[in-house]
Amino acid sequence: MNNKYVKYFLIVAVIAVWATIIYRIAGGLSSGTQPIPPSVVASGNELKISSDTFALNADYPDPFLPDADSAATDTVTDRKVAPPLSAGNANAAGGASHPPTPESVAGIIQLGGIIANPQKRSRIAIITLRGKEHLVREKERIEDIYIKSIGRDKIRILYKGEIFTIGK
Repeated sequence: MNNKYVKYFLIVAVIAVWATIIYRIAGGLSSGTQPIPPSVVASGNELKISSDTFALNADYPDPFLPDADSAATDTVTDRKVAPPLSAGNANAAGGASHPPTPESVAGIIQLGGIIANPQKRSRIAIITLRGKEHLVREKERIEDIYIKSIGRDKIRILYKGEIFTIGK
């Protein structure tokens, strides 16, 4: 074959392809409406939806609603504030209440971990107090628990006038 014939053939092929593209675009933009044929579902190709094989348990509180406890305490206007805890007045408000045991304190507070910063020589403890996690430093009070000291793997707390050591 000669190069001249191949060149002419390719020019004609390119023109034919572009003419087809322009014809289809112009035909698609025309205002004439063509009827759309109804779709026929062949028997045997029907879609079946099976039931789910799992269940969701939504037994947790809504994170966007305020706690019921905090909403109730916000509306109370007349309430008594307990004096700070110390060894002298631990049982003064409760009367004949029993002193806490290490087992009862272990049910209230758990140590999750300790974060240490060697440059500042400070430690922060991660504790779970009545189901809520808190980050606490030494000499800090959370509710009725006073953090006396934070060691490498344990913390010492003051609770109802008694000192307890809680480890991991």
